[in-house]
Amino acid sequence: MDFAPPGIDEIAALVRALVFLRQGDYDLFVLDAPPSGHLIRLLELPGLLDNWLQAMFELLLKYKDTLKVPHFGLRLVQLSRDLKFFRGLLGDRDRAGLMLVNTPTDLPLEENRDLVDACKTAGLGLRHLFINLLTPRGACPVCTAQVERDRAWVSAFEADFPAFSTVPRTRIYRGDAPRGLQAVATLGVSCMPGEDNDIS
Repeated sequence: MDFAPPGIDEIAALVRALVFLRQGDYDLFVLDAPPSGHLIRLLELPGLLDNWLQAMFELLLKYKDTLKVPHFGLRLVQLSRDLKFFRGLLGDRDRAGLMLVNTPTDLPLEENRDLVDACKTAGLGLRHLFINLLTPRGACPVCTAQVERDRAWVSAFEADFPAFSTVPRTRIYRGDAPRGLQAVATLGVSCMPGEDNDIS
């Protein structure tokens, strides 16, 4: 047990939550993922857990006459089934996808190189790209300069990830936070995946 991969608690909780989808209790499951490095780790965990589970099953089989832990074995079998469902879900482009949120700065651009590769390896397709905190065009010279920097960043991003040119995008400009139900409803409609949008 000391050799269990770090993060086993998180992945076990995630795959158990996904059981609600499998049972038909819910139609949609949204995971507001942690920063890129943690998400990459989460996507790599199913493969690591498969290896660990295999080793645990071999130990339980080898010492079945010595180790009397039937409930533990059953829990491992259930985790293995849940993990299989999770991996199948990740690879099903009709049922799962990544909605990527970026800000026009250099660090997210670098992080996304690794993230996109990890998503491809996991079979997770990109559904929608959100570019957040863009500067709206204004009369002041500072705003104009920032608009040009944002435009250069977006161009660099698109050059780095040409596949994103076929993905719907939403550009979100700096502004006041939405207040009231009507403003939130309008924002929700504007953020619907499947088409390009601008939100001010």
